[in-house]
Amino acid sequence: MQQKCASDAERLSGSLERGLAILVALADHDEMSVSELAAAQGVHRSTITRLLQTLEEMSFVIRGDGNHWRIGPRFVEIGARALGQASLRDLARPIMRQLAEATNESVQLTIRSGDEMFVIDVVESSQAVRVGLPLGHRAPLYCTATGKALLAHVPESELEAYLDRIENNNHQNPPFPGRVAFLADLASVRSRGYAINDEEHLAGVRFVGAPIFDLGQHAVAALLIGAPALRLKREDLPSHGELVRQGARQISEALRFQTRNSSSARNGMS
Repeated sequence: MQQKCASDAERLSGSLERGLAILVALADHDEMSVSELAAAQGVHRSTITRLLQTLEEMSFVIRGDGNHWRIGPRFVEIGARALGQASLRDLARPIMRQLAEATNESVQLTIRSGDEMFVIDVVESSQAVRVGLPLGHRAPLYCTATGKALLAHVPESELEAYLDRIENNNHQNPPFPGRVAFLADLASVRSRGYAINDEEHLAGVRFVGAPIFDLGQHAVAALLIGAPALRLKREDLPSHGELVRQGARQISEALRFQTRNSSSARNGMS
């Protein structure tokens, strides 16, 4: 009995070690194929495939184009929490304050967590009536400006898999607008550089959001402004959207600069 328990523990330890090695390898590369991961670990492709499937179910990895894989939102979320979202939050906070002062509205910093958006920082408006999404707030991707800003820049295969999941869920609230309409909305997001949520998630509230890109040009977060619909009129959405787009671009540039400097420092120490 003791031998069996020891053997089970060894197998579990081996699988855990290989799973962590996959995450480390993907964190060091934009994408890797099953063959590349198998060669790097010196194991059979079927072993890597099985581990990737488990990690995918938990959103630690996601499929890219073809047979390639990359780090998933769950890994990013846990990493951000472990660091107190220090890096991204520290870079974004001054720009969020500027945006809040320029618009006199609340500004949120958000990331993707599975099929939801997740608020990781907030700069509140000073107005008595304001939209305040609290830290840790979650909402579906398809009906939020954050979600649309991020989904507009994922690989086609990832987007198709997401849409399949949403269309197969009969309990969406609010209802999903349909694949054709949603894809047209995402095309508009890519064209103008920001997404609009016109009372889709919360009645009486409008949002505009823009994606934040890392060094590999992956949309890793989104900047968001929300305001009561009575104050943020439809005709004001383009001007607010442009402010959010510019703010997200500034954060993207700061994030890429920090990443390049960190990489250079690590290389200099090696």
